[in-house]
Amino acid sequence: MNKSNEIKAITGWKKVYAFTLRGLIFNKANIISAVILFLISVFSPFLISLFSVGVADGEVSENYATIEKEDGIEKVFIKNETEFVFDASLYTSGVEVFDYEKSPEEFKTEENGVLYHLYFDEQEHVYKINTVISDVCTGNKSVAENFAVTVLSLFDEARYKMYGITAEKTEFILSPVSVNVTGSAEYFETQENNGTMSVFAVQYIFAVVVLILIIYSSTYIIRAVLEEKASKLVEMLMVSVKPLALIMGKILAVMTYIFGLLSIVAISTFLSAKISPKIMGSPVSFEAIGFDLSGIRFDLPTFILIIVSLIISYLTYSIMAGIAGASCSNMEDIESANSTVMFTVLAGYMISVITCSIPSKILAVFTSLCPIVSTFSAPVHYVLGNIGFGVLVISYALQIIIVVLLAIFCSRIYSELIIRNGSKVRLRELFKIYFRKQI
Repeated sequence: MNKSNEIKAITGWKKVYAFTLRGLIFNKANIISAVILFLISVFSPFLISLFSVGVADGEVSENYATIEKEDGIEKVFIKNETEFVFDASLYTSGVEVFDYEKSPEEFKTEENGVLYHLYFDEQEHVYKINTVISDVCTGNKSVAENFAVTVLSLFDEARYKMYGITAEKTEFILSPVSVNVTGSAEYFETQENNGTMSVFAVQYIFAVVVLILIIYSSTYIIRAVLEEKASKLVEMLMVSVKPLALIMGKILAVMTYIFGLLSIVAISTFLSAKISPKIMGSPVSFEAIGFDLSGIRFDLPTFILIIVSLIISYLTYSIMAGIAGASCSNMEDIESANSTVMFTVLAGYMISVITCSIPSKILAVFTSLCPIVSTFSAPVHYVLGNIGFGVLVISYALQIIIVVLLAIFCSRIYSELIIRNGSKVRLRELFKIYFRKQI
């Protein structure tokens, strides 16, 4: 069956959905983009693991003492009788490091050498590190004593790592606790500033996710609508498919494609993050590349909330994208159609980010219920406790009503827009078409 016959066979939104989805999946540009995203998702955890490598894996800490040839010590001997292995050569310069296999008593004849003897004392039930400086050593003995602290630190890191305690966890456990005495005004001002930064971070991250999803999906929909309109294929589709079925089939197909692609990326990233520590020998630590995610709570209810919010946001702006695409006549108008949707999206994005840090319950409720802004703000305000579950339900209900109204508006003007050529249709003309269709 040729392409013309295949299009004539489309009788409803399901066939439009299948036809559009098939075109998205087998589009060469989309395949290349999907492959690039997949490769990034697979290899990024390995790169993060590489940056997460601790001292025991080869990264030298500037806080540890070192031994250099200029210190007059030519050889360092390590007699390690414990099960914890480490490499002390990373902290020497021009000085050879050897494993000492003889008895410590025989070390007294070594020239310019220092021995570090590690063992477990069965009687006292403690690990011990003895520093033995050769009697004929003329080097700096204080340097040898300071290096013993480095050996102790490397030994501790080796045994922490063996029991699955990462460098980040060790730093967290051993981090000092400071005690400050301040006035109440100063204290509460500091607490308020810290809370404001946390709220801004959560709002910003979620808003960016919504923004990327909408930009990515709207571009697909506008391009798909304009390609069919420019090629005159839509005139054949309109014979057997109702306007609403035509646009909804495209919207659902793009949603399936994008959410499917994001799911594959998420799953591949998760599996890669599980595998990379076993291959690289170090955990995946986002703190190593400057991202502190410890303050963000992520559980099943939050995940469901995010998915629901993303779907509603997607449907809202996708219908707008379909209308914007149909209002144009050729492929040169893609930029104009995109800008119409992007202006609305960026308005909601900017308002949500600017108002999120203002500590006002009334403002939180308003931005959670206000159209356009609510898609960015409502879930965040609920998670942060700024609004209750009732306000969230009302917000979702309003957003769903807007989706339904947009779908009705689209269904009544889409049939005329999709076959109309000439200059771009303005908003005033869209309403004229809508009311004319109602009469």
